[in-house]
Amino acid sequence: MARKRKFPFSYVIVFFAALTVFLLWPRPKGPRGAAPLARTIAYHSPTLQSARVLRIVDGDTLQVSVSEPGSQRSVTLMLNIYGIDAPETQARSGQSRVQGHAARDYLESLITPGTEIEVDLKGRNEQGQSCAVFLAAGGRDAGCALLEAGLARVKIAENDPLAAHYGQAQQIAKSSHSGIWK
Repeated sequence: MARKRKFPFSYVIVFFAALTVFLLWPRPKGPRGAAPLARTIAYHSPTLQSARVLRIVDGDTLQVSVSEPGSQRSVTLMLNIYGIDAPETQARSGQSRVQGHAARDYLESLITPGTEIEVDLKGRNEQGQSCAVFLAAGGRDAGCALLEAGLARVKIAENDPLAAHYGQAQQIAKSSHSGIWK
């Protein structure tokens, strides 16, 4: 008489061990559970300039020292990050102020004061403030990273070449309920 085969319970143990490892494996995240930054693409432009970061003012404003082309002199500029609007650290609302500090802290983790970065000067925004695209380590667009983390809103014309990319980054944050989109 044929003997009935028993189900090997070692398969069950291996399955649950693999499931546990998968669920507990650390995943890269931005501040407070923000979307992973893997989708942020590198920014390329023929008009990039080298700059030294002097300080991070708030979540979308930096003070930098930019070398004048063809000379040894440098100019200190207060620049807003082009195409985004982050909550203000001096806001009246307590929630906005907390979000503003989170944006500033996250920007400081991307671009450390005292380091050399690349900037692409873009002119002035509607408020007359000078704006630039800031490239963090690896050529990563800092404005896009703030959008993906849910720490800023898109503030750019629809016909701008960066509009689609910035819109996608903001949508990632909205769909994952990150930062200001909670």
